[in-house]
Amino acid sequence: LMQADVRLALCEPFEMHDGVSHVGMNILLQTAEGSLIDDVNVQTIALQVVASCVCPDSAADHLLYVSGHDRSVRCGESYTIQLPRVWTCVRNHQGIRVLVQLIQKRTPTIGVDSLRALACMALSG
Repeated sequence: LMQADVRLALCEPFEMHDGVSHVGMNILLQTAEGSLIDDVNVQTIALQVVASCVCPDSAADHLLYVSGHDRSVRCGESYTIQLPRVWTCVRNHQGIRVLVQLIQKRTPTIGVDSLRALACMALSG
């Protein structure tokens, strides 16, 4: 269950130990893209979190199933209230570009189908 405060916290800037301000959603999108860590398993997990933030209940029920896990993630009831803010954050951090690139991704051959499916689900909201 993705709590409303967690979803919104991912859209807020926070200061790291180096004094630089970061936004959690930006870090998740960079991780999903593979620019921080080039590991399909890490990318999948980051993309699951992004998709959980932007998907309604009916789609989020299938997020972890699509990626090969047997648990489901649900967005909270206040999702529709948070939707504009979360999507604005995703757009502000080049999230649409990242998701489209993941849909077009062909390598590595192992795990790429899960990445594409999660990216499609996130884009369709």
